[in-house]
Amino acid sequence: MRVYSSKEVAEAVRREYLSKGRKTSHINKDKYRQSIWYFYLDRQ
Repeated sequence: MRVYSSKEVAEAVRREYLSKGRKTSHINKDKYRQSIWYFYLDRQ
């Protein structure tokens, strides 16, 4: 899941997925583009 915003917004999106029972990875910063944060979702 890519989030084109601040890290705080990315954390909020990640928490929303966690609250729905989805497993996610840690939040990482994109190496090549600024203001892009990402995390992985496990398949269900």
